[in-house]
Amino acid sequence: MKDLPQIDYVWIDTDADLERLVESWLSCAYLIIDTEFERTNTYFAKPGLIQIADADGIYLIDPLALKSLKPLGRVLADPSIEIVMHSMSEDVDLLSYVCDCSINSLFDTQVAAAFLGYGLSLGYQGLVEKILGVELDKSETRSNWLRRPLTQEQVTYAAADVFYLADIYPKLLEGCVQSGWLDAVREECAAQVDSILSPRLYPEAAYLKLRGGWDLSIADQFILKQLVIWRDALAVKEDVPKSWVFSDAQLIEVVRSKPTDVNYMRSIDKVKPKSLRLYGQTLVDLLGSLENGTPPASFQEIDRPVKGKELEFYRAIKKELSSAAAEAGIDPQLIAARKQMEAWVIHLFREKNDTLPVETVGWRKQLIADRIERLAR
Repeated sequence: MKDLPQIDYVWIDTDADLERLVESWLSCAYLIIDTEFERTNTYFAKPGLIQIADADGIYLIDPLALKSLKPLGRVLADPSIEIVMHSMSEDVDLLSYVCDCSINSLFDTQVAAAFLGYGLSLGYQGLVEKILGVELDKSETRSNWLRRPLTQEQVTYAAADVFYLADIYPKLLEGCVQSGWLDAVREECAAQVDSILSPRLYPEAAYLKLRGGWDLSIADQFILKQLVIWRDALAVKEDVPKSWVFSDAQLIEVVRSKPTDVNYMRSIDKVKPKSLRLYGQTLVDLLGSLENGTPPASFQEIDRPVKGKELEFYRAIKKELSSAAAEAGIDPQLIAARKQMEAWVIHLFREKNDTLPVETVGWRKQLIADRIERLAR
């Protein structure tokens, strides 16, 4: 690691010390937070270290030494405390689980940097170099964070993640205020938190993301939905990756081929022998019990791909998006990536609606609603 000054930190390895800090943090306006974890053979990430910076110092919390991280949830859930992270997705997923809480006020410096013209998906190393002119060594990124004791290099690396973010946050915050993007940044962060947590909160909708099953019949899509719910719940229960049970593609193939015995399933591409041994018969039995089920009238089908004339409408949306983004001085993909634009095509062109979906609110709606809705008239 280059240009790194001595970083002072407090090591937290008792529940009493964590409780004491939580009480003090409840009066803070913001906290800088980062995490280190392992997630190779489990459904849930295993926390190895939690780094927090407040206005007074840096704290490294050792989850392996504590009975519970739930007290920290009081801080994360407090809407009056802004939680500052960089590239939040894995941190939010981890902390919401181990702390058993929601995160109600989040400022992602990666999102803020995108609104301020630093580029989309800028990594922490790049952000530090662009804003502070400091070059960081990220060689410890893939190290083992569950081993003890941690090396000095690991501890220094972890402390630096919140050390520099504490300097970057006020600069980005000021930039967002001056540019008028602060509300949009916070709105975008809240939407991303909802998206990160939605698979856990709404497991019944997970099948809609299996786009490869769009050409199944409605009855078969209904079966697929039940298999996805079963697979996901089993992965959570046994704390294994979903693909260790059966992958999305394998579940789709099961629905297509409707195997009546486990041996037939051996022909499915890349299916693991261990999956067949542990879960194969249960899957075959479940499939058999679902074959005569009737989807309810309200059943939502998986969206079919955007093709033909719909592609022309997609291109028209993309053109309007580029124009609006240029006027606003932001990257078009910040407004909507391909998947979002395809959803607008389906809503406006395929389903003949006159306005954007109700979930398209806030800064996006203000920026592009009139332009896009005009195309549908």
